Amino acid sequence: EAFLNALDGKDVPFTFQTFDDVKVWSEEKQKFINRQAPNLAHIFQGIFNQHKQALAALNAKGAGVYVTVNQTDLKGRKEENIVKVRALFVDLDGSPLQPILDLEEDLQPHFIIESSPNKWHCYWLVNNCELEQFKPLQQALAAKFDGDKAVCDLPRVMRLAGFSHNKAESFITRIHTMQANLYPYSVNKLIVGLGLNNIRGQERSNNNLQEKQLKNDGHIYTRQDEANINVHQVHHVHLLDDENPDFDLILTNEQINDLKNALSFIECESYASWQDIGQALKTIANLDDVGLNLWLEWSSKSPKFDRAEAVKKWHNDLKGDRTTYKAIFTKAQANGWKNPQAKESIIDAALLTVREALASDDVGVMFDDATIKALTTLYTSSKANYARVRHEIKQNRAIKLSDLEALIKPEREEEQSTTERLLDIAKEQCEFFHDKDKEPYAVFNANGARQCYHLQSKGFREWLANELYKADETAPADNILNATINALIGQAKFDGDEKPVYMRVAKHESAYWLDLCNDKWQAVKITSTGWQVIDNPNVLFTRGDNMRPLPLPNGEGDLSKLWQLVNIPEQDHDAVIAWLIESMRPDTPYTVLELTGEQGSTKSTTQKHLKLLIDPNKSNLRTAPKAIEDIWVNAKHCHVVSYENISHLSSAYQDAFCILSTGGAYATRTLHTTCEETVIELKKPIILNGIPVNVTAQDLLDRTIHIDLPVIESRLTEEEVKELFEQHYPEVFTGLLDMFVLVLATLPTINDIPRNELPRMADFTLLGEAVARVQGKAPKTFLRQYQNKRTEGVYRTLESSPVAVALLAYLEENPFGYEGTVKRLLDILTPLTPQGESWPRSLKGFGDILRRLAPAFRIVGFNVIHLGHKRDGHHWQIKQIPKQSTKNSQKCDQRDHCDRDMVGEVDNDIYMTGKNGEKTTHIEDVEVF
Repeated sequence: EAFLNALDGKDVPFTFQTFDDVKVWSEEKQKFINRQAPNLAHIFQGIFNQHKQALAALNAKGAGVYVTVNQTDLKGRKEENIVKVRALFVDLDGSPLQPILDLEEDLQPHFIIESSPNKWHCYWLVNNCELEQFKPLQQALAAKFDGDKAVCDLPRVMRLAGFSHNKAESFITRIHTMQANLYPYSVNKLIVGLGLNNIRGQERSNNNLQEKQLKNDGHIYTRQDEANINVHQVHHVHLLDDENPDFDLILTNEQINDLKNALSFIECESYASWQDIGQALKTIANLDDVGLNLWLEWSSKSPKFDRAEAVKKWHNDLKGDRTTYKAIFTKAQANGWKNPQAKESIIDAALLTVREALASDDVGVMFDDATIKALTTLYTSSKANYARVRHEIKQNRAIKLSDLEALIKPEREEEQSTTERLLDIAKEQCEFFHDKDKEPYAVFNANGARQCYHLQSKGFREWLANELYKADETAPADNILNATINALIGQAKFDGDEKPVYMRVAKHESAYWLDLCNDKWQAVKITSTGWQVIDNPNVLFTRGDNMRPLPLPNGEGDLSKLWQLVNIPEQDHDAVIAWLIESMRPDTPYTVLELTGEQGSTKSTTQKHLKLLIDPNKSNLRTAPKAIEDIWVNAKHCHVVSYENISHLSSAYQDAFCILSTGGAYATRTLHTTCEETVIELKKPIILNGIPVNVTAQDLLDRTIHIDLPVIESRLTEEEVKELFEQHYPEVFTGLLDMFVLVLATLPTINDIPRNELPRMADFTLLGEAVARVQGKAPKTFLRQYQNKRTEGVYRTLESSPVAVALLAYLEENPFGYEGTVKRLLDILTPLTPQGESWPRSLKGFGDILRRLAPAFRIVGFNVIHLGHKRDGHHWQIKQIPKQSTKNSQKCDQRDHCDRDMVGEVDNDIYMTGKNGEKTTHIEDVEVF
């Protein structure tokens, strides 16, 4: 792809062809011959990405993959289909590369391809090479460098870099060298610089030039007869001047027309002038008789013209050794002819002025008026030459290019030029695309790594500005950079493909991926058979500015060292390992890890060390959020959401954590707009710590692992804790990856737990069960521990509600429960209310709380049932659940059907069931008083 981009730009259509590459032994001929399998011969027209898979498949079957170097009309691969010459090239075919490498720097090929071991294809990009010029120039190149002389036809195909050459041992055709500067050469520069004119002249010297009927030898041109000269052909002209009497040039049809036009401004005034013009035109006739015909046509305007005498004079007396055809242009200009080449002369003079200034030891010469005028001429009249001298100026560190350009370009044009440069840099180096939410991204290679950034990120802005500075030694203004990025955003959103983008973790092609977030942009690929650190993964990871790298896993892992770094009770080790591994599985709901304990239980240190194993960050511990929006903004820029020293979580915050952990969205009005809405859709693992228990909402409780940390008796200094962690960090991280692999291998074997026994977080439960079994523990060990934790959590939830505390006190004295009106139950429970606690102010509020408490009471063994409305008010029943059905009742907090007289909960929504088990009323989630 890089080869094609260099040849003619990105996403440009080409004509590709495949042939059978494989050679087979022929008994008849007693040698290897081409197999020539017909099913491997194909022609493809279009951009590379359209046919990449088909080309790769044919290459794998033994086909060689080729591309037509010159531009076609995409209708075939014949000479008549060629519309433009892209490059001149030579197939060295075993000849040495060194003579080409020894060329002057400004004549080096733009790129060199190694087609097979020590066999080379060399390419020079060219501008304005006429189709008729191509064949003789190709033959001259082949002659000069001893290349394959057959490589001279316009529709020639060459091997495409990046595919296998299968003729002998398989070899990947590759780019050997490529210039950073891909500006094309002019044809004349290559002719003169490489000496191609002399080579062509030597070849022609062996031909019989005396024939009036020149036969088409496939090298120069075809002429039917002397009277039918086609001035639209390309002619070889021998120029004789004082500096280089053997100088040989190829004249185009445009130059021939200029010559005819100039002659029309010159009068045939005398014998001397007639002879001078003949001498000038004779320099052309040494190779063909175009000059003779031009002289005869011009001479015929004189009343003394005698054709026979003129032809005799031409062949016998004129030597073509006194002057060159350029003398004709000089005479014509004196008579008012406007030389089309005058502009080129001005440009040549400007180039000479600038290069003389560059060669001076005085850098101040570059700022002289004459130099600035010359640079301005090049900038306005020849962008290509300006680009070349600009590159030369950049090599001189003593000259500040931006100061020079400020004198050359108007301010507005300077802004436009900078924007164009930024766009060129970005389009040349980046691939632009968007994700499913139309967020724009760019992928580019930098520092040897494939990097992915959001286009509005700080990272992309800094990269783009730095690339401009490296190229031009100038920095873009903010408004120019913003305008450029806005243009690129549009390209990414509307012209780019849609691709998935991940942060820190990914599930792709049956493997889990963990972004190490290091400078090499490496990621760990994890499967049930092992893990592997991958350079330049095919999974696109983006990064928040505050994300930090994980250690590079290596050597033997030792997860047991983790317990030296965190203060986790032994009975909770499996739960913590399960939470860590689950945090690397983006295809399942995440759980919330809540750490509580009194002062001195190292809650924050434990939390920080656990987060460092999954998602290191500049701020691993954040203080309590001040608004719901803060939670989502924080989560947008990291993987593990981490808050410390929480003292209270309102129901709104608990709802936000609940949605975030299992996947959901937050919507708000877009800043500085009236009607635009910004939606943040995320799913993230969460870890919290605090002295009190903060998770009390039943819905969040079902998603939470609660761990009480004990007070530690012996303490280390902060520095000792840091040293201990850094010592064991890599091996603990490696051990965690090893455990992840074993767990993935074990999970499919867990088939002895009925699905109706699984709690709400079923994926997490099975993962924890796999963690326990990997360590040799009995089946259902983790399941029982997790169920016990959930029951303990329910009791904590009930203890946080004054109504629940009063109802539990009543049921302790009345184990058979209650049935009657809600008013009578409120009157019974009011005296049992803990002193100073808030209490519902209405029967409706009291009934809403009963509905909210129903799932928790089912788990502890009581059904709280609304019996409907009667004449004396709403009736409720509270009765003990028989032990044999307790397990079933515990499942009613999932999306299963409960007993017909139970309250069913689906996430945050409560449905009241009637006597026939039908859902009759929908009530929004309410806060527990």
